[in-house]
Amino acid sequence: YSLVQVVSIQNLVQMSSINIRQWDLKSDTGKMFCLVAQGHCYSSCHSEAQCRHQLRSTRLLCSSSKVTKWTLLFALLTSICLFFTAAMANENSKPARDHIGCGVVPVARRYNCFPVAKGAPTRPTRDRCVARGCCWESLEISKKENTTKCYYPMGPRQVHLALTGNPDEMHVTWLDLGAANDSGSYGIVQYGTSSNNYTRTVSAVGISYKQSPHKIYYATMTSLQHDTKYYYRVINQDLVSGAENSFVSAPSRGQGPNEIILYGDMGYYDQGAKTAKWIVGSMQSARAPLVLHVGDISYADFEGQKDEKKDNELWDLFFHRIESIASTAPYMVCAGNHDIDPSFESGMQCGVGYIYRFKMPGHSDMSVSDEDCLSSYMTRVWYSFDYGLVHWIAISTEHDFSPGSEQYRWLVDDLQMANEDRETVPFIILFGHRPMYCSHNHHDCTTFASELRKNIEPLLVTYHVDMAIWGHIHAYERTHPVVNSTVVTRNTNNPHGPIHLIVGMAGADFVGAFIQPKPTWSAYRDQVFGYSRMHIVNRTAIRFEFVTDSHGEIRDSFWLTKL
Repeated sequence: YSLVQVVSIQNLVQMSSINIRQWDLKSDTGKMFCLVAQGHCYSSCHSEAQCRHQLRSTRLLCSSSKVTKWTLLFALLTSICLFFTAAMANENSKPARDHIGCGVVPVARRYNCFPVAKGAPTRPTRDRCVARGCCWESLEISKKENTTKCYYPMGPRQVHLALTGNPDEMHVTWLDLGAANDSGSYGIVQYGTSSNNYTRTVSAVGISYKQSPHKIYYATMTSLQHDTKYYYRVINQDLVSGAENSFVSAPSRGQGPNEIILYGDMGYYDQGAKTAKWIVGSMQSARAPLVLHVGDISYADFEGQKDEKKDNELWDLFFHRIESIASTAPYMVCAGNHDIDPSFESGMQCGVGYIYRFKMPGHSDMSVSDEDCLSSYMTRVWYSFDYGLVHWIAISTEHDFSPGSEQYRWLVDDLQMANEDRETVPFIILFGHRPMYCSHNHHDCTTFASELRKNIEPLLVTYHVDMAIWGHIHAYERTHPVVNSTVVTRNTNNPHGPIHLIVGMAGADFVGAFIQPKPTWSAYRDQVFGYSRMHIVNRTAIRFEFVTDSHGEIRDSFWLTKL
């Protein structure tokens, strides 16, 4: 049982009525006392030890700082009353379910995570429960029902950041693990330049879509100072706060240095979780980090083709695993064939999950039909943005890119403007999913790659694109500066031809093998798990590294210079 926590006056919500109620958790944990305001029960614990003895805690957060002295006095008196009531009740009460590791959470709900054979939880079952917000310790096994059940806390989860195209802003998205049809559709984000001292508040809009049991919140932090560390927390419609996170705002256009983490094809797999841990370590020392995931994000479609519920569970698992990355740096993505595909390769959601869960700069309105796969496919998912010294261009290899198409016309206009702005932003880097150059026995390395070379490569040459980053092939490969399958030079100083990099080695299983002999345009290739990082050093130099999951070994590196 917990002591009611009354936070600062600035965070005390003005409530129309407050009363004490004995709250029945409808579980084997018995009953507890709560402070009930406006029909909701809130609570919080002060230590892990107290978390052992409660499933719900009182935290009074607010969107209003106006509060009378009588309201404050009544709240404090209520806190004292609850403390002594709970203390006496605790003497004869059964301890509540172990929730060590859950942190401060509201009342838990029972949830069937996944069927379990022979009454024992498998590792995927554990992961999916954790993705829902469960503590592993809170799982219970039912041999009779052949299921694993867990208690998961309702509240903000899966927090992830994204750029808006304006360097003074940062977009934040999160999920509420309550039911999507819960009343209300609002939330707030508090942020500032000091820990636990939030000087600004912005509102968030909550929406839901048919295939997901969650509500998704969107908000944009504005008026950010460049290259500055900010602290923030998100709060859902039930006034439940997420943990404090921090990020470094974008550098000014034309300013550096900064670092980029790049990878593709991570998925919900265990190997992807291992790669994510290495990335978290790398980001701790990174300067103004930015993350690029070049398609095939969660691979939820593999198990979700016939089961929408499972599809969403795997999206949840993926976001749980990357939250420590995506909540601390903008997480920018492009669409892969397992994310959005008109041939329905991406499962029953047909790209709806990808469109709703990521909000990238310039994406068209997400009010797509939950029923209509074609409408989700028609959502515009290509965009560009400036980040310091680089102009980044995300294309969709899953949409029409032939001359005359909407995407092609947009790309020509964007490249022309970026090339004319070289004095301010000297580098142009393009990224997409299926590669233009690859020496693998995957069929897309022949037919599809040739179409990219036919339609897109002339634009890369005309507008002097410096690099192109791809995924899809579950391997790492770097080309020499190449045009029309011919090596321009083996020198990376003013190469006069783009360098292509495949970074699809972040977690999905290896399939197939490299062809032999190695083409002359292929400088280095390797089929080992890992990620890549790019150091934007200054206006004339970029350092690129391929880092493996094996002891953080750097397997390949090069400098791109303009001297």
